[in-house]
Amino acid sequence: MDWNCEASTTWGTSYFNKWLPVIDEEVCTGCGLCVAACSPNCLDVVNGIAMLTCAQTCGSEEHCIGECPEDAIHMQWIPMKGDTNVGQWRIVVQGLDA
Repeated sequence: MDWNCEASTTWGTSYFNKWLPVIDEEVCTGCGLCVAACSPNCLDVVNGIAMLTCAQTCGSEEHCIGECPEDAIHMQWIPMKGDTNVGQWRIVVQGLDA
């Protein structure tokens, strides 16, 4: 676990959706180009596959997507709780976007 990730997190009490990179494990070759492009250091290669290891500090900047030669990374709204001052967030109310 990345201790910097844990130390920099302010956990909220409400759930929100955050715009995060999702890696297709079937397509990823583990080249590490996305890891090098990620300035908040949210990605890492684990067992030969890129993984989002620190979602709460992801700035939703999408730099990782452009570096992937296999097109294995796509952004998606993911339910989580965390520091809403980092990245792009949206509240979901009764299954509808608010």
